Amino acid sequence: MIDKLPSELLLAIFDLVIFFRVSDYDWNSISLVSRRFYQLIILLKYRTITFSSESEWSLNVLNTHRFMQSRSPSHIACHLGLVRNLRFVAPFRVAQFNRCSFRTVLWYSNSRGVSHEPDNEHFHTDFIWDLLDQLGDVFGNLKPGALSSFWWHLGTCLPSHVLDEDGYIPRFQYNIRDLSLRTDPHCPHAGLRLKGLRHLKKLRSLRWQQIVTSEELELVVGCLENNSRSLELIDLEFAPEIRSTPFMDTINNLADLHTLSLGNFRFTEFIKAAFTLSISRLRSLTLRSCPHQLVVLQILSQLNDPILLQHFEIALDEAHGIDTLSEAADHALYSFLESFHTLEHLHILVSNPRNMEKYFQAVKHHPSMKCFVYHTRSYVMDPRRSESTLHMPVYLLADLGLALSSGAIQNLGLCLSPITAKAVFQSFLPNLQIQVLHLRLSGSEYQLYNMRQALLSELGGQHAESRFDDAMGFPGTDLDWYEASPDLFEVQANSMAVSHLLSLANWAFGPNGIKTLNILAYGDFSCGDRYKKQQAILVRADPDAGPISMSTASKRRPYRIVLHHSDFFDKHVGAHETISACPLETLIDNSDNIWSL
Repeated sequence: MIDKLPSELLLAIFDLVIFFRVSDYDWNSISLVSRRFYQLIILLKYRTITFSSESEWSLNVLNTHRFMQSRSPSHIACHLGLVRNLRFVAPFRVAQFNRCSFRTVLWYSNSRGVSHEPDNEHFHTDFIWDLLDQLGDVFGNLKPGALSSFWWHLGTCLPSHVLDEDGYIPRFQYNIRDLSLRTDPHCPHAGLRLKGLRHLKKLRSLRWQQIVTSEELELVVGCLENNSRSLELIDLEFAPEIRSTPFMDTINNLADLHTLSLGNFRFTEFIKAAFTLSISRLRSLTLRSCPHQLVVLQILSQLNDPILLQHFEIALDEAHGIDTLSEAADHALYSFLESFHTLEHLHILVSNPRNMEKYFQAVKHHPSMKCFVYHTRSYVMDPRRSESTLHMPVYLLADLGLALSSGAIQNLGLCLSPITAKAVFQSFLPNLQIQVLHLRLSGSEYQLYNMRQALLSELGGQHAESRFDDAMGFPGTDLDWYEASPDLFEVQANSMAVSHLLSLANWAFGPNGIKTLNILAYGDFSCGDRYKKQQAILVRADPDAGPISMSTASKRRPYRIVLHHSDFFDKHVGAHETISACPLETLIDNSDNIWSL
């Protein structure tokens, strides 16, 4: 019977099967019900596969061995032969740098009899060999030319024979269109095994965090030149000291580029850079703490070329940035936002803001704006805390109301406490059409309390805490080693925050609240799962929906708490973009050492 269903219905059933996280036993049962459905499921299930390290303290131990041991050799070859998108990922909760040498355990290397003297070079060699052993098990079963996407998000340098000039990727996976790298910028071996970038000629998107040497920059420029006819998306983060003069010339020659994201990129030739960014084909632009970025935006706003951006994101420091030395730059961002009217998504992260109302005024120039994210933070002179969220001042509430008066904004992200947010939104409720509301906190002052556990306890769903996992499916033990016990004041303060959040949710999802609201998110999601214990997502309760990935909260409440954030974000991509906007990680390695997460 199922074999006769249209493919569209089979795909819908597949989505449900994935969403319910069925076991291997259930997969076998499905194969007995419908051979056609089972073949479709296997094809889609293994189209994208992610191998991960379960802890950032053992990055040389991936879960590839678990995958191999649970399958027969014939099934390994069959399943990996279906892979089109291959990803290697790891958590980034504590360790940001020097991950290659110190984030390792003596696991696989013991069997090779390698010397384990307490020397960084020996540790690094063992680390690379461990990774290479595991990668070989995977690469040996992939079909040549099958991969269209390759992600390396371990935060380490790549082993040899992967992206070298004669490495596996350029030699055997020459059809890759999406390449994303997150390497260790402090590793002395960084950039030494990436010369194969020159041989990839079908790329549509290139992401790399972080480029630290002139050799790496040359590789990127060469890669852009070889893919000038196909590249559509570029997302690059640079070390602050990198001089990247030839980069803008190369960008100017990319015919199909529509999305450009730059972090710590040092603009030098301002007028040339402005002309490059003014290319009418660019639809999305992100600038994160780029020196002289406001000067470039000021020039850009005065050009006659039309600006057709639909997405714009910027992170700036109004007290310590280079741009603050210029008087004209003080209003550069507002002038830029006022010079066109096509934005649908505007994300702003301001450190040490001096004149915040100008950004709300700019929103009125974009009648089609659907998403507005505005986060602020300030430096705190406290040895226990490096930075703190700066909540929106009361005098800005009228400007916020005007910005929301058009009713076009559907997704909103702000730095507001729940109790303040409730008072704010009650004051101009008739104008609200918000579907996604995110109240963000940031900084280490919120690490000492497990808000998700407290929410479940309050909602009567303590049993569901064990089902929590982070965005990558890792166990929640990585942070426990350094978390101190909070004092009584902190416990009471955070308990009050939970009470205020539930009070906001009861009103917002209730009969007198925001009729259009579907999602309420609380906490900092911009750094993945680093602050996962303080992250909470509440959704409007659907009486027709089952308990899929939600807590079994009391039926008297008009909302439920999301248990599996990764599943939820897969289904709500637009909400994920809003909730995770304006990441703080690009500020971690700032040369002035003001911010240290």
